[in-house]
Amino acid sequence: MTSMGLPAPIAYMVCLFEFLGCLGLIVGLLTRLDALAIAIVMVGAIATVHAKHGFFLNWELEPGKGHGFEANLAYLTMAAALFLDGGGMLSLDYLISP
Repeated sequence: MTSMGLPAPIAYMVCLFEFLGCLGLIVGLLTRLDALAIAIVMVGAIATVHAKHGFFLNWELEPGKGHGFEANLAYLTMAAALFLDGGGMLSLDYLISP
C-alpha cells in the first residue's frame, strides 16, 4: 500500500482494521465498531484507488484498467446495515448483553 502513496502508519491501520474488523464480524463481537472500521476502509479504498476507474469491476481483466468501486460500494452498504442493526441474536454481542 505504501507503493500506492499511502503513508506507512495509515497502511498499517488499514491492515489492522480489515483483519480485526473481519474477525469481529465473523464471531459477532463488537459488531458496530467492526462495521464502522470496515466502512472507513471502504470509503478510503473508493476515494484513493477505485473511483478513477468508474463504477463497474474490470470483469474482462483488461490490462492497464483497474477495478471500479462497485464491490466496495456493496461492502460499504453491508457495513452500514450492520452498524445500524447490530449483530443479531446469534452474535457474541447478544450473549454479552441481550
